[in-house]
Amino acid sequence: MEIFATFQEDIRRRFLICHPFPEGLAAGTVNLVALLSDIPVRSLDALHLMIAKELSTEVLATADDVMVKGAKALGLRVMQF
Repeated sequence: MEIFATFQEDIRRRFLICHPFPEGLAAGTVNLVALLSDIPVRSLDALHLMIAKELSTEVLATADDVMVKGAKALGLRVMQF
């Protein structure tokens, strides 16, 4: 309960921003897995990548090598840590 309350407070204070789930995002995620078939992108990675594309993210920060490859394949700028 405490963790969820902290999460809600982060949203209230706008440390985290909620965006609506765009129509077609789920189908786009499935298509992305097929499109990046040479990169072992898992479904949750693909969902994150599609959301980054949908929101026109300027930079994607990740420590995950697969996410880096997927993001670069989509033309996203990546900051790896």
